[in-house]
Amino acid sequence: MAHELEEVFPRGVHLFDCASVADSQERLRAFAALADQHPVPSAPDGAGRRALLLIDNYDSADQRVTQVLTGLLARDPDLSLLVTSRETTSLYQGRIYELQPLALPPKGPDATAEEFFAAPATQLLMQRACSFPLPVVTDEDRAAVTELLHDLDGLPLAIEFAAPLLRILGAEPLHRRVRSGLGILSSGSGSVSLRHSSMREALEGHYRALPVEARRILLRLGDHEEFTFDGAREIIGESSERVDHFLLMLIERNFLRVSHDPQHRPTFTFLNTMRSFVREKVAERNVRGGLSFHRGSVMHDHPSILTPRQRQVAELVADGLTNREISKHLGIAEWTAINHVREVMRRLQCTSRIQVANWVNRNLEKLHG
Repeated sequence: MAHELEEVFPRGVHLFDCASVADSQERLRAFAALADQHPVPSAPDGAGRRALLLIDNYDSADQRVTQVLTGLLARDPDLSLLVTSRETTSLYQGRIYELQPLALPPKGPDATAEEFFAAPATQLLMQRACSFPLPVVTDEDRAAVTELLHDLDGLPLAIEFAAPLLRILGAEPLHRRVRSGLGILSSGSGSVSLRHSSMREALEGHYRALPVEARRILLRLGDHEEFTFDGAREIIGESSERVDHFLLMLIERNFLRVSHDPQHRPTFTFLNTMRSFVREKVAERNVRGGLSFHRGSVMHDHPSILTPRQRQVAELVADGLTNREISKHLGIAEWTAINHVREVMRRLQCTSRIQVANWVNRNLEKLHG
């Protein structure tokens, strides 16, 4: 593969992982340096000019990085760009290839062993598990493994986490554990990035990239198996273009998938892994919301006590963000975020971030009323 790429791209293949550089300013400097390292080639046309730049996790980049890359492409027409992203990028050139989950083995009593082993999801599971080694999958195991793969939605990362556990736990116990939560799907390796250390961390990063309002809508929808646009508005308790905007965002960012009913109306469902994650987030928030304050510890129980910016900060605290994460989310200095958090706690007379989360949960409707 490397040899073939070398022949197609004589000037080389270069990889940059946006997620490996957390700070947006550092990321911008890295891309600017990358652009400086790619002068326009002086070779004549067709004489080994082509180069390939692979950019992983581009959804971590911002508009300034897009401008750098757009300029780089404009001045070097023989540079090809291959970008991976969890959402549509703002790069205006090129084609979009949507990566689908792996095809799953069929369910049911009529499903054959040949169909089971021919499914790409099964093949990845076997390939990743073969070094452990994996015991022969019996007829009794096939049904449980099929259900497991369906619960994992055919997502390669989830399957890779599950593969080594299959030998340890067996098919049916592993399936039951996955059904009870995503916590078991993790890597024991310390060499992987945080976002790839567990299935939950991967989804957590995806979740935290959402605007706060989109998170709120997502959590409200989490207990529902299927819904339409009208149904979503009813669940959320609002009927507005703003709700539709965030629903479309959740679809574009693959939190929701779309199908159509017999009347060709769009209906929305969660992937199984995403539904499990959202329900865990709802449970966490309910626990925080269920923690009681000391009697009289909060003198003011109305959002008007906080400025709009402070209400934003309070909601981010309720979502579990650190001061540094709040600063990045809002595009402000970390010290400014710290001061906002302190002022929120002072005004609400809270002594902990848990109390702030409790206040947000009790006033959620007022905050967005």
